[in-house]
Amino acid sequence: MPAARTQPIALTLAALLTGAGAMASSLTQPQTSDNATEAPPAIAGPAIPETAAGAKLRLVLGWLNGQALDDPAEHFSPEFLQAVPPARLEGVRAQLFGDAQTSLLRIDDVRDEDRLLVTTVALTYADKPNEYLSLLVGVDDAELIQTLLVQPGIGPIDDLPASWDEFDDRLDALPGVVVGGAFELSQDPDSTDVTAVWAREPDHALAMGSAFKLWVLCAAAEQIAAGERAWDDEITIRDDHKSLPSGTMQTAAEGQTFPLSHVATEMIRISDNTATDHLMHVIGREHVEAFARATGADDPRNYPFLTTKEMFQVKLGGDLEARDAFAQANEAERRAMLAPGGVIEQLTPSLVLASAWFTPVLIDRVEWFATPAELAGVMAHLHRLEHGAAGEQVAGCLTANPGLPLDQTVWPTIAYKGGSEPGVLNMTWRLHRDDGRIFCLTFGWNDTERTLEDEKLFVHVFEAAAMLAAWDR
Repeated sequence: MPAARTQPIALTLAALLTGAGAMASSLTQPQTSDNATEAPPAIAGPAIPETAAGAKLRLVLGWLNGQALDDPAEHFSPEFLQAVPPARLEGVRAQLFGDAQTSLLRIDDVRDEDRLLVTTVALTYADKPNEYLSLLVGVDDAELIQTLLVQPGIGPIDDLPASWDEFDDRLDALPGVVVGGAFELSQDPDSTDVTAVWAREPDHALAMGSAFKLWVLCAAAEQIAAGERAWDDEITIRDDHKSLPSGTMQTAAEGQTFPLSHVATEMIRISDNTATDHLMHVIGREHVEAFARATGADDPRNYPFLTTKEMFQVKLGGDLEARDAFAQANEAERRAMLAPGGVIEQLTPSLVLASAWFTPVLIDRVEWFATPAELAGVMAHLHRLEHGAAGEQVAGCLTANPGLPLDQTVWPTIAYKGGSEPGVLNMTWRLHRDDGRIFCLTFGWNDTERTLEDEKLFVHVFEAAAMLAAWDR
């Protein structure tokens, strides 16, 4: 499915400004603090890592605050400057940051050793409240900036709900349907028990987008744990198994091979759709379905369990009659439509339709569906699998992308998978607290009538994480 906008993706600033990135439409709309009534004093920033990315972050912060770049070629990669010529850099800065004083609020994530930093910056104005942006800086082998990603950010959360009931009241203000839960998982790796700390319609199944890939990972890890497959098995790229982005593996040549471990990691790390479909074909749709049913995800709308290409064929294949027939069909009829020669199997997903896909399409009938309790359950099964024969690689997949910059001093281990399409947002974490306790925090948001403003839920995620951090200490 389309890349969830909760997932930082390394794109050049030029791509975002020309509309090629998922966040392009939000660049000039940073998150505004509702609590500020006047311009606050400058925020003292945290220590910047003494790394190549840290050095470039200092440079970028200085540039954003008006310091001139004598020779941009000394700081930006040739590829970046080809997309954003030096003559345009000042215009870019003015467009995104204007006359704001920019200061570093926090370091959100340090990835790829010294090559990538994700931070939150505060924009302070003389005549209006603070605004906040997430800033990703990445450097290449020559320690030149090749990635500068700007997204709406979340400022300090200083108005926490007094109770989970009050938290529910805040979620009520969002349009559409919102479900979720905070569940405690057993620390015993042989147990998959979960206990609700807070639950909002825990048995209400909503469309979850690419979060379904958690079940694919589970099914693959189960086969590896049983000795039926190995992480170093080679998967061969096939053109007929390629899907639309998100991801990059659709650009690989037919016949190219990748280890199963790489395919699984890309499926979770950047929600690679082509990686997902190749993995599903290797392990077998029937095994994914069997695992999903065995773990309680038995919503009849899930069967047959679609590949991402099949989802795109239904929704972006251009045949409205076939699309609506599939939505109304029973399981046997759907399988026939997806089989070789079937009406859906013969459709080709349209990039033109994908570029214009801004409104919800049958999200209550054709998607992947799960309840908050089922999502907590699959995270518990993945915790079990991490301590078995499939172990370390499963953990590596899940911790490759934290989703949102939650406080890593409280949550030293963050496992995450989200998903989205127009009208759909799911965010599911397994959070290991600094006292050893383990929680699943999950949110689902569907609106069949309109596109979601994802950032409105992000604030509530940070509230819930802060409440859970202090819960039952």
